Amino acid sequence: MGAFYTLQEGTSEERAHIRNVLWGLDRLPWAIQENIITAWITSWKCSCFKTIDEVPGFSFSEYKLIEHVNDVVHFGIVLAERSINRWNTHVNWEELIQILILHDIDKPLLLAKEENEVIKTEIASQIQHGVLGALILNEIGFSDKVITTVATHATNSPFHGSNTEAYILHYADLFSADHALRIDEKTPFYQRMSL
Repeated sequence: MGAFYTLQEGTSEERAHIRNVLWGLDRLPWAIQENIITAWITSWKCSCFKTIDEVPGFSFSEYKLIEHVNDVVHFGIVLAERSINRWNTHVNWEELIQILILHDIDKPLLLAKEENEVIKTEIASQIQHGVLGALILNEIGFSDKVITTVATHATNSPFHGSNTEAYILHYADLFSADHALRIDEKTPFYQRMSL
C-alpha cells in the first residue's frame, strides 16, 4: 500500500509468537490462521512497537491490545452460543471468529507511547479506526463480511453492519472496553450513554 503499511510475513519465531498469543485462532482452518498471522505481523511490524505484547488496547488505558482481543474473542463466542441457544440465531462461526480476532488489527498503527503516555499517531488523525485494518485485510484476501465489519465496528463509525457477527462483536468489544475503563477507575461507556 505504501504510506500506512507494507504487508509483512515476519520471521518464523514472530509468527509462532502471534499464533501462541491469539486465543481462538486454532478454531479456524490453517490457511485462514496464516492470513490472520500475516495481518497481525503487518500491523505490528509497521508500527512503532518492538513487540506485539506491548501494544496498548486503547488510548485511555494500559490494558494491552492482545489481552483485549482475546477477551473480545472469549465474550463474543459466549454471546454467540447464548444467542443460538436462546433465540435460534444463525452465526457463521468461521467469519465470527475472524472478525473477533481481527477487529482491532489497525490499533498498533493508530497508537503510540510517548513518555509513558498512550497517544494517537498521525495516521489516526488521517483515517478512522477500522478502515486501515480493512485495507490490510482486503489486501490479504479476507471475505467481504470480515472486511466491512472490521471497517465499520468503531463506535464513532457513521454506520454499522447489520449482520449478526457485527452485532456480537459490538457488545463483546464494548464489554471489554468498559472493563479497561473500570480497571483504570474511569467512567465506563455504559454509564456515559443516555437515551
